[in-house]
Amino acid sequence: MFEGTLRLEFTPELQQLPTVIASLKNFDAGKLPGLVASWSFDAIEKGAFASAQKDIPAIPSVEATVESGRIQNAARFAKDALVVPLKLKEKIGQTFTVAFWIKSDPNPDGNLININDLFFFSLDMVQGSLRFNAQGQWFYGGTNNASMLGYWTHFAITSDATTLSVYGDGHLLLSMPVSRSLELSDSFKLGGSGFKGLIDDLQIFDRAFDGETVQHLYLSPPRSTD
Repeated sequence: MFEGTLRLEFTPELQQLPTVIASLKNFDAGKLPGLVASWSFDAIEKGAFASAQKDIPAIPSVEATVESGRIQNAARFAKDALVVPLKLKEKIGQTFTVAFWIKSDPNPDGNLININDLFFFSLDMVQGSLRFNAQGQWFYGGTNNASMLGYWTHFAITSDATTLSVYGDGHLLLSMPVSRSLELSDSFKLGGSGFKGLIDDLQIFDRAFDGETVQHLYLSPPRSTD
């Protein structure tokens, strides 16, 4: 099995670029084309986190709780993973963008996101360092993943059916050919395997965004609290 190493050195300062953000004052991530589903994780209602889209089922909260998040609230992972509703399989095929914010506890271990188990993509933390599994190939980040130790970090995974790309805080971390015919399915999960931390603002689109759009997602002003 091939193993690779990625140079991943996030810094919290990258999350504060007022000049660039000012140029994005008219950018609204919620109005981007292809938005299929989004969850703000602001509250648990009837044992689940409701989607902003009425036709998308809520994510069962299992034992997750709600804490103060980036703007309003966020979901704190419990022992079990949060399973994204199966209905997404009917709406999204092999072309998609999945974007979300993560804030881990110190020295985290466990799974952040898992798409089709290890047959497509997973992102883990192992003793505070990032680890990717993309189509059965392992890639490891460095140990200087500062933003994963208590800072909010933005991740985006895109697939255009030919290329899988992973972004962290708007920067391309991994890009590789898609070697199998895959789609989002019932094994699309968030957290699990003992990961301790928070997740906020999960967005799923039915198209693969380019690097510029992903960077706009990361740098765009936070959603309104109105």
